[in-house]
Amino acid sequence: MKVTVCEMNDSPGAFARDWERLVAHVQAQQSELVLLPEMPFYPWFGITPVFEERVWQAAVAAHDDWQERLVEFAPAIVLGTRPVNRGGQRLNEGFCWAQETGYRIAHDKYYLPDEAGFWEASWYSRGDGSFTPLRCGAARVGFEICTELWMLDHARLYGKEGVHIIVTPRAT
Repeated sequence: MKVTVCEMNDSPGAFARDWERLVAHVQAQQSELVLLPEMPFYPWFGITPVFEERVWQAAVAAHDDWQERLVEFAPAIVLGTRPVNRGGQRLNEGFCWAQETGYRIAHDKYYLPDEAGFWEASWYSRGDGSFTPLRCGAARVGFEICTELWMLDHARLYGKEGVHIIVTPRAT
């Protein structure tokens, strides 16, 4: 399986240029799987410890808009995370998008730092703690979003569950 992992600028103009280059790269290289950074479609808001509803909703809206453009990577499968409002909670939702199956929730970030530059617990709630593999094309994929990578037991359990790829979308 050919996988593309990337970093992208989070300022809107530079991000749009990075996006165009990434789409061209994925198409030229015939990537089968694309891993986007953590919440890539809006400037990182976790830099401040003070939650702002206006900023959160703008981030959700930006991700809604860019999510419609994931089809530009087809036939590649796209993995990433995004801010969502679900069940009265704000969450960092891992996802798998494929042309055949559309958008599917993979995992909600559970381990949330709350420290300088990464005030995530101040901005959104932790997920339910499930780390369930998801079939994404030919691969069984496990998500460990950013700081979750430090929780080594999940990687071991993913291995026991037959996961082929552990993905770690990161904001850094």
